[in-house]
Parts: sequence; structure tokens; C-alpha cells
Amino acid sequence: MFSNELHYKCRIIKDVENFFNIETIYIPHAQEPKSFPLIEKYDSCFLPGKYFYELNLKRGLKNTKIFLLGNPKFDSLADKYYDKIDTIGICPNTADDFTKYEELIKILKKEFSSYDFILRPHHSDRKFKKWQSLAKSLNISFSHSKKQNVSSFIKEISIMIAGESNIHFEATYLDVKSFYYINNVFLENRDSYKIIENNLTPSFSNFNQLFKLINDYLNEPENNISNVEYYYENFNSIYKF
Repeated sequence: MFSNELHYKCRIIKDVENFFNIETIYIPHAQEPKSFPLIEKYDSCFLPGKYFYELNLKRGLKNTKIFLLGNPKFDSLADKYYDKIDTIGICPNTADDFTKYEELIKILKKEFSSYDFILRPHHSDRKFKKWQSLAKSLNISFSHSKKQNVSSFIKEISIMIAGESNIHFEATYLDVKSFYYINNVFLENRDSYKIIENNLTPSFSNFNQLFKLINDYLNEPENNISNVEYYYENFNSIYKF
């Protein structure tokens, strides 16, 4: 059973098991970007939803049993509801521009002074300690992604800002409004998970756009939560959570 399609060790072990006719099963640990390789040579795949399935059908997926599973990692949140707190979560990824995020947080603190802020960088980011220092210098909270799971983090925020990251799915799934920050050339027209194309989250590339998006949302709260169903089969069904 595998949860990572990209790591070279997993791919080698999978090929060895195929050689010895050992049945293989793939359960992805996260949504898959459109640029990732084709899922292949597995006997069975348990996928989150239609997006993942259709993406690999277009690539020529065949001879694999497919089961649409949804997202069981939110099972622990069944029948639990949380008050929305005036807190903005900032979630930079490894490809994001440190300086632009620093500027973003400083400006947000002035524009939304009544809000608290939590900085949560990706755990594999080589700038991780630099992000920690930034949070301390700006006197905002820090979420250590290896110590605090994503569901627990999202419970603490009411708005989230991130770049090219799977965390947009978790936020929207848990009814937290997220905004996609295009902060460098690498992210322009990228949208690897098609979350902008499929209207899961709006994007912005400058602060005025973001302020308008946030204020529009605060004046008329609305989240495209129904669009999550395309990505997670159990959403909005009798099997939700």
C-alpha cells in the first residue's frame, strides 16, 4: 500500500512488487497537481474524487480498479462545529517569495488591526527557521506544521491566504474562506490543482485586490464550499465525514 506516487523509493518498491505479482494499492496523501506523473501499475487506487480520477483518465489510466473514497482524514471532525474567530492564517509554500509575504503580513496587520494572525509555512521549506523568526519579529502566532495538524490549525482561523498549496482544499472543506496569492512569476497561470479554474478560491496578485476580496467576503460571507464535491466524493453525501 502506497501514499506517495513521486518518491523514488516508493516507485522502486512498487515496480519490484509488480514484478513478483504482489497486489499494490495506492491511496494518495493529498490532491494531485495536473503536472504530476500518471498513476500507473497499481492494482487498485482509492482516490478522493472525480477530479483525481478524470485527471488520470486523460493521461491514459487503465487496468486499475478505481474507488472514489472522499477524504477520511476529516472523520475526527464529524458533527463538530466551531465558532469563527477573527484570525487570518498565512500559509506560504516552498515556491513563495519570502519578502512579499513579509510585506503582506505587515500591511494586513495595519488594514485589519482587529484580527489576529497565524503564520504556517510548509514543513519542508528551507526557509522554515526564517519564517519562525519573522513571526516572532512581527509578534504574530506561529503554527508548526509538524506539530499541529492541518485540521487543528484551520479550526483557529476564519480566513486563509496561501499560494500553490493543497491546504486550500482543507480550508474550503471546513468552510474557511481561502485566497490564492500569486506572488511570483512561477505561480502565474499555474493553478496546478485547478482550484481557481473550478472556482474553489479567488486569486489575487496585489494588495488592493486582496483587500477588496476580504471586505466583499466580510460584508457578504460566501464560500464556494459546494465546489469541493468535485474533489471529494463523500462531500455533501450521506457519507460526509
